[in-house]
Amino acid sequence: MDLFLDNTGLHAAGECLSGRARGEADVRGLLQLGTLLVFAERLQINGFELDAVGRRTREIRDNLMHLGLDQSALVIGNQSEASYGRACLAAADAAAEELPSLVASSELPGGSTTPTGLPDGALAQEQSDMLKILSGARPIVLRQFEHTALSARARGAAVFMLAASPRLRVAVREYFQQAGAATPSLLEQLGIFLRLYLNDTLAVESASVYAPAVSRAEMFRRGTASLLNGLEAIVEDSAGALKPKTLGVPAVAAVLVDRSRGDPAAVITEALQLLIFP
Repeated sequence: MDLFLDNTGLHAAGECLSGRARGEADVRGLLQLGTLLVFAERLQINGFELDAVGRRTREIRDNLMHLGLDQSALVIGNQSEASYGRACLAAADAAAEELPSLVASSELPGGSTTPTGLPDGALAQEQSDMLKILSGARPIVLRQFEHTALSARARGAAVFMLAASPRLRVAVREYFQQAGAATPSLLEQLGIFLRLYLNDTLAVESASVYAPAVSRAEMFRRGTASLLNGLEAIVEDSAGALKPKTLGVPAVAAVLVDRSRGDPAAVITEALQLLIFP
């Protein structure tokens, strides 16, 4: 099975391997990468990125190869601007259907939800652009946002999706009206969710399964738990039966922690000794 890994997750692991871990989220990212290496036939990753982000991804890939990863086990995509734009539109329409219920039951995760190498002020610029689009920008202005955002590659994906999809703009406006205001926190959540939908769309197009970065996946986990807790209060035991059951076997991550003895590089080398698809 091929898995699609976002640059954020790979970069979190890379920070650990470089001795620059920024906190628990990066350590969990390293353990996630080790676990994915054990079970995946191949990892795929988006290549439509800013030069600095793409350069860092290639550095981490080369480091992993130095630790023993086969060159064919991690493939960096080569999407064109046109194909990336089409994926953004498909993801925007999907997000318009489900975004209100998902965002409403979530909260921002801890740790970084963006890859390394982004320019300073990128998040603030994204939020400013979103607000301008939602304020009722004219069609010519929306087209300008589309052009500028797509030229920023993956960093501009959320802005492009919002500018290009009328359905998404309607859904987001309705959500912010219900929330009372488009706060910076909600705007950040919106950007994260749109990139989650986009990466899932890219994964499907590449015949793989999306494995989001730990920091991003945490949003879905919290949202699902909140939803199930709410259902359980209404229908009692029926919703409780839907909750995940913990298996009575050691987690791969726990095995990697034990075998690596605190050495980030050893997490990878030990994972490569456990490959399901050698």
